[in-house]
Amino acid sequence: MRKVKVIFWTFSGFSFLLLLRLFYLQVLSGSRYSQFANFQSIRRIILTAPRGKIFDQRGRVLADVKPSFSLSVLPRELDSFAQKELEKYFAWDKNILVGQEASYSPVEIINNIPKEKALELEEALSGLRGIRLEVKPIRFYPYPFLFHVLGQVNKVSYEEWQRDKSYERSDFIGRQGLERWYEKILRGINGCRLVEVDARGREIGNLPEVKEIKPIAGCDLYLSLDLDLFFLADSLFRPYQRGACVAIDPRDGRVLLLYSKPYINPNLFLSSIPQEVWERVKNNPQKPLFNRVTQAQFPPGSTLKPLIALSGLKKGILTKNTRFSPCEGGLKFGNRYFRCWTAHGSLNLIQAIAQSCNTYFYQLGRAIGLEDIIKTASEFPFGKKTGIELTEEEGFLPTPEYLNRKYKGQVPKGIVLNLAIGQGEILVTPLQLALFYCAIARKGEFFLPHLVDSIKFPCGVYHPPFLDSLPFAPLERDGETTYVALRQSQRINLPKEFFQIIDDALEMAVSQGTGRGAYLSEVAVCGKTGTAQNPFGLDHSWFVGYAPKDTPSIVVCVLVENVGKGGAHSAPIAGRIIQRYFSLRRETTNRPENRCGP
Repeated sequence: MRKVKVIFWTFSGFSFLLLLRLFYLQVLSGSRYSQFANFQSIRRIILTAPRGKIFDQRGRVLADVKPSFSLSVLPRELDSFAQKELEKYFAWDKNILVGQEASYSPVEIINNIPKEKALELEEALSGLRGIRLEVKPIRFYPYPFLFHVLGQVNKVSYEEWQRDKSYERSDFIGRQGLERWYEKILRGINGCRLVEVDARGREIGNLPEVKEIKPIAGCDLYLSLDLDLFFLADSLFRPYQRGACVAIDPRDGRVLLLYSKPYINPNLFLSSIPQEVWERVKNNPQKPLFNRVTQAQFPPGSTLKPLIALSGLKKGILTKNTRFSPCEGGLKFGNRYFRCWTAHGSLNLIQAIAQSCNTYFYQLGRAIGLEDIIKTASEFPFGKKTGIELTEEEGFLPTPEYLNRKYKGQVPKGIVLNLAIGQGEILVTPLQLALFYCAIARKGEFFLPHLVDSIKFPCGVYHPPFLDSLPFAPLERDGETTYVALRQSQRINLPKEFFQIIDDALEMAVSQGTGRGAYLSEVAVCGKTGTAQNPFGLDHSWFVGYAPKDTPSIVVCVLVENVGKGGAHSAPIAGRIIQRYFSLRRETTNRPENRCGP
């Protein structure tokens, strides 16, 4: 009897403890475990927003979006067997899962998988837990030579994701060029949907109680660039290793061409680049990541002579008929002999610019003085950023204060002679030099350069505050909002008559002088050659010009590195680009201009 009682109370005790545990699980913690169970049976799927497209001025797609296969894993469901099977096909970085080890949502580990490989993976990995093959929109660049304008995108890093949780780890972010500058409006807004899954992790279908949130595509950008000019520039630079070319419409600052060589294919960044490949790109002595239009800084050489002439005209010591001592091949100054490239004899101002006579400008520079030259130069876009939507350098304009510090109050008198022919301390970018010639073409006015003509927003999407700081104005059309670029001009405080003198000299430089390589019979081209001295090899070749003379609609600046004088290399390239520009204009005559956006 006693044994029966012991068994009874023992059984009763265990039953009571079991009831307490059931009460805890069902009543006290029921909602928690119910939520946990639901979370394992419901999967959150991110619907990636397509990036906005980028078009040229004629509506041709420069940066597109295409469907792409990607492979994702679900960290909480991925077992060791599935990992080993996956590694048979891909070597993937486990660090991708850092911070997401407990996630039930897919984490992308490999993207941009070729279609044939994706079909093979779908068959081989279909029975494994925690692996998911998806189709997502991905950026595509059809024209690699646009790399320095468009930039590229690649995956959001772990640190970026930690700083800004509006990104998903699988999202792409703009790294350079317009992709970076306009990232906030190009990226779009991701959507999501909830799906039910069974005990093996297989998707059953959408959760009916929760409505799918559709992704919103990014805004489209319509550029001022003309793709035809890029094709031509790429072919003209084929014989050269390094160089740059920029073309601007001086009437409004619209950039028509911005080409830099070498470049790399931006599509390489869409997938994971092996470290050794990245090191080769980064350490390439040709610097393919370097945008020479906005970042290369060289002495302008003789292309600066019009500035020296304007400074002399401003000071009142110069007219178009002024002559100095005849050029006999150079000028002795102190203990140095400053050379000219030939013996020109007696020249007036217009002839001196056309023939690029150094001896004339040595004497003119001495007469003006260093401070007045620097003061005039500071009125133009030298020594400062232009405001274009790209990474750029300021160049360098040596102020008297800088020179006094550098030479400890004993500035060599020969400095002004070097500056008078565009050598020595001064450094400019091709874009800055192009804007200077825009000011000459417009008789003292230039517009700040811009690449984006308009931004088109998807229907019903409000603009972000980011746009308020940019020079765009809204335009409503057919229920859509388009933001149109505003023109921003700057005026140089010099009489138009001064610029007319320079204009005549630059026309002679092309028709009879050093810039004959840019001469065109069908349109009057004005321009100037230049040679940037290079102590490490062959000199760099410059040409800057505009056309037509009376009503300029294009300014072209060409830089070819390590080839010698500007007249032989850069001038013919500029002439061909100007010729093609007017040819394209004639092709569109008598029919509506096919420019996208308003």
